[in-house]
Formats: sequence, structure tokens, C-alpha cells
Amino acid sequence: MIIARTNESKPFPLRIWTVTAVALLIVGIGLLVSALLVKQQLKQPVEWSADTGILQSAIALGGDQGFVVGNKSNKIVKMDKAGKELWSVPTTGTVTGLDLSPDGKRLAAVTEDRKMIIMDVETGKQTAAWDVPYPAVAVKWGENGNIAVSTGLAVKYRVYTYSDAGKRLTTFNQSIAVRALAFSDSGDLVIGTNASRVMVIDAEGAKKWEYLSRAPIVGVAVEGKTIYYLDNAGNYGALNDKGKLLWKRHVSGSFVGMNLSHTASRLVFVTEFGGVQLVSAKDGAFVTKLDIPELNKDGATSGISIAPEGDKVLVFGNLAVKVNVDAMANYDSKSGIHDSLTTILIIVLVLFVLAVVFRLLMGNPKSRKKTLLLFKRIWQSKTAYLLLVPTVALLLLFNYYPAVSAFYHAFTDWRPGARTHFIGWDNFKKVADSHYFYIGLKNLLYLVVTHFLKLAVPLAVAVIVFHIISEKVRYWIRNLFVFPIVMPSIVGVLVWQFIYDPNYGLLNNILTAVGLDSWTHSWLGETNTALTSIIFIGIPWISPFAFLVFYGGLIGIPNEIYEAGKLDGIGRFRRFFSLELPLLTAQVRLLLVLTFIGTMQEFNAIYLTTAGGPMDSTYVPALELYYSAAKFSDYGYASAIGVVLFAAILVGTLFQMRMKSSVEYDA
Repeated sequence: MIIARTNESKPFPLRIWTVTAVALLIVGIGLLVSALLVKQQLKQPVEWSADTGILQSAIALGGDQGFVVGNKSNKIVKMDKAGKELWSVPTTGTVTGLDLSPDGKRLAAVTEDRKMIIMDVETGKQTAAWDVPYPAVAVKWGENGNIAVSTGLAVKYRVYTYSDAGKRLTTFNQSIAVRALAFSDSGDLVIGTNASRVMVIDAEGAKKWEYLSRAPIVGVAVEGKTIYYLDNAGNYGALNDKGKLLWKRHVSGSFVGMNLSHTASRLVFVTEFGGVQLVSAKDGAFVTKLDIPELNKDGATSGISIAPEGDKVLVFGNLAVKVNVDAMANYDSKSGIHDSLTTILIIVLVLFVLAVVFRLLMGNPKSRKKTLLLFKRIWQSKTAYLLLVPTVALLLLFNYYPAVSAFYHAFTDWRPGARTHFIGWDNFKKVADSHYFYIGLKNLLYLVVTHFLKLAVPLAVAVIVFHIISEKVRYWIRNLFVFPIVMPSIVGVLVWQFIYDPNYGLLNNILTAVGLDSWTHSWLGETNTALTSIIFIGIPWISPFAFLVFYGGLIGIPNEIYEAGKLDGIGRFRRFFSLELPLLTAQVRLLLVLTFIGTMQEFNAIYLTTAGGPMDSTYVPALELYYSAAKFSDYGYASAIGVVLFAAILVGTLFQMRMKSSVEYDA
């Protein structure tokens, strides 16, 4: 009796796991509600955007009045925030600069054909106009009523100041273009030049002092006695009214403009590729950033304009986008809380599922017995499992974690230097709307089919080499076909790039030598020939790996089968189609799968030869993934493309496995 009681199994504490699962469910519901409440409080930084075409210049109006644009169609157009035209005034040249009067009622516009135009903002009626000596570059209306105009041609650049009636007040001579203008409270003019200099010009037109930065100045702003500057390489800082440096900092990126948000005391930068960054006007410390990739869809971002109320900016390129500066910082912090709640919610849901599964397993006597036996065996072999921990840890860190990370980040706006935001299915919608992705799929289909057809060449060569009578000859020929495997594939691609060169390439020179000059092409530079030229790289396409796989399969065919075939009197071709090819089905299927996966993922040859061009004739989805991550730093979108490619590869592999199972079942 004592022995029976000792061996009697104790009841498993199922109630603990039930309570744990219920508690996790309640916590998960609480986190979900909290995340939804925080999301409702998020105020989007982008208030509105309007499709305007690529703009040369634009100016933000106060409140919700919209904006005024100057485009390359020689027009000045006022639009509401939806992009609806309110009035339009033709000009005789491209409008290169716009600025509002201090009261916001008049508009100064300058053109590249040397015109200055003063207009009424409400009606578009011209109130004054005069000529300037050179093509205009930029314009700035000061609080004192004076208007500064930057002009220039060749090496003759001038900065003029006028009264609002058109009287020229000062002239400042320069030998290089001035892109940035600002007036100080004392009436001095602050300019930023392409020679990396910030200069202050007094009311008489004389230079008071200058400060040298490291790159062309793209923006200057004045607040009290402090002058702020930004160059296009990301160097920015603050100077006092004597030209002494107060502080300077650097941020990575290529910039096109800067302005000052007076109400928030922040500097607002805009990058060439549609990014808005906020830094503190006090010490230059980074505050937050916002990426608007739509701005550079068809061309680089053009510039930035501060709205009269000072807390909103208009960023323009092929779109006009109004950004609430205050909401940017608030959105960053609130979205951080939302993302943290979402991450914790996912962890809690995973624990809940594990708790439920464990509760179900332990609730059934048979499954409980098997599970406990499994744990017992693991414990008995604990030393072996401990020795496997380093290997498993490295696999998890370098193999599985990046894959899981890609799945998670595919649902986020993930960019280096910025907070990662959960955006749901937006990245996948972007993939679905991407012109480049669909072009890439079409090109990818051609590549997959042609790569499949190329497998016939190593198969034929493997059969020929296998049937060479002399074993010594067979040995050396086999090695000759395998030796190229040690050469990096990039070398072969670069060799073919030289062969296709339109000027000194081997292919065009041969065609010219045999009198076929009309057949010569810029093989990688023409849309009709680029993809075909890439497909022909590596001809005659004897892949060493595929050759070895087929050759190994031929070696594995029993001699008895060949002897039986000889007795039946079959010839070489029938032997191949009736004996060898059916027995190489496993090798063919393996290489089809590996070729499919490799083609879906590979873009090296395209990147090295055409970079996806000309136009988009050689674009593939993997190249779009690379550009999104490496060039545009949009890792969330790149992850979404990776997930889509993973799904396509998985479906293709499962289809192949299904096909294999069907064949085996039929057999």
C-alpha cells in the first residue's frame, strides 16, 4: 500500500493555468482598449496635402486659406487646401520665388525673365510691377516693408533691396548665387550663398560680416538677435548679431530648405527626399522627424514655407503638404506610447495562447502523459541540450530574429533615426499601388521562365560527360566544368558588362568587324534590349552546381538499368528520355525549386549592370526592396516587400511539394 501511494501521480494544478489564461485575457483586453484610446488622441502632423504637379515655388497662407504656387507653366495660382484653383495669373517666365507681405495681404513674385510682381492675395490683381537687372532666384519681404531679391546669371550675381513701390534701395554684388534671404529686426539683410557663407548686409548695402560653413547655404532665419543657418550637407547652427558662433550641429541628409517656427521656437528643416525635421532653436537638439515619401515620387522636394501663424509649414515638391509643427512632437510621443502598448499587447496575446494550449494539453490524460514524458526526457538529457544552447542562440539571433523582425516591421513605419510607428496594412497597400513592383513582377516572370529553360544546358552536358568512355578524359572535363564555381559571380557579371559596352565592347566590335554595323546597340542602355541582354549573361549557361547535381544523379542510376536497356536495343535518345530523365526527376525538381527561389531573391546582376533601368525595363521586386532600404531608408516598406516575396516563394515551394506528393502517390 505504501508503494502504491508513492507511485500514485499527483493531480496536475489545472486551475492555476485556467486562472493564468483568464488573467492574461483580461490584461490583453485592457491593453487593447488603452491602445485604441491613445490612438484616438493622436493628432496627425500632416493636416492636408494637394496634388499640384512639380512646383518651382510656393507660399503658405494663414489659417486654412490654402497656398499660392508658382509652377513651370508660367503661372501664379492660388489654391485652397484641397488643391482647387481659386485664381490664376499668367506670367512671362517661370516663377522662381514667392513671399507674403508682413500683413499677409500682398504677394511678391519674381520670375526668371527678370520681373518683380506685387499682387493682391485675395483677388490676384496686380498692384505693382517692375524689372530687375538679372534673372531672379529668390525673394523676401521684410517687416520694414522692404523687399530683397536675389538675382544672377553666369558669374554675375546681385542682391537688391526695393521699396514696395519699386524704388531700388541697395545693391550688393556677388560672384555666386544666393539661395536664402532673411531680414533682421534692425533692417539688416541676412543672406546665404552657394559659397557656403552666411553674410549680413546693412541698410546701405555694405557687408558687415560673414560666417563660413561647409556646404552651400539653403536656409537662414532670424529671431531677435540670433541668426540661424542650414547648409545642404546638414550642418546648422546659430550666430549672434556680431557673427559669433553660439552653437553648431550636424545631422545626416541632403537638405533643400529651412524655416523658423516662431511660436514653438523650433527650426524646421526639409530634406531633398521629403523629410521634415524639427530641432530646438535654443541649442539645436534634435526633437523629431517626419518622412513624407510621396513628396519625391516624381521629383525631389523643392522647398519649405512657414505659414504666417508660425506653427505650420508648407513643404512642396510634386505635392503641397501642410505640416503642423506642434503636432509633430506630440504625435511622436503619443505614437511612442501607442507602439509600446501594442508591443506589450502582442506579448500578452502570445502568452495567453501558450497558456490556453498548455491548459488543453494538461487537461487530457493522454496528452498530459505524453507532454510530461517529453519534459522528463529533456530533463534527463539536459547536458546535451545545454551544449546546444550557443548554437541555437546564434541561429535565433542571426537567422530567425531577422525573419520575425521583417514580419513585424512590415506593419510599421520604420526608418533609422526616427521612432517606429505601427501603421497596419499601409505598407502592403503601398506595395499594391507601386508601379515599380508590378513592372518588377512582369520582368521577374520572364527571368523565372528563362532560368528554368537554362537548366536544360547543364543537364545535357552532364549526360554527355557521363557517357564519355575514357575515365581520365571524363575526370578532367568534369573538373573543367566545375572549376568556375570558385570564381565570384560578380566577376562574371562585370566581364559581361564590358562585353556589352556600346563603345569598346566585344559584341559590338565583332558585329562591326563582320559588317553588321546596323545590329550594334547600347545593349544595356536601351529598353528593348536591356532585359534580354541580362538574360544572356553567362551563355552557354553551364551552371557548375546544376551540372554536379545532374551528374550525381546519373552516377546513382544502377548499371542493371542500363544493361536492361541495351538488351531491349534502345538508342541514345530513347535511353535519355525513357531511362535517365525519369530517374533524374528528383534532381530536376530540386533545381527547379532552388532556381525559383534564387531568381525571386537575386538582383545583383541587374544592380551592377542597369540598376533597374533604362526607365524601369529591368526592374525586379528584390531591387525595389534594396532601394527602399538602402537608398530611401524606408525599412518598413522594404520589409513588406520581403514578406510578399516570402509568401510567393512559400506558395511556389508548397506547390512543388504537392506536385511531388501527387507523383509519388500515383507511382
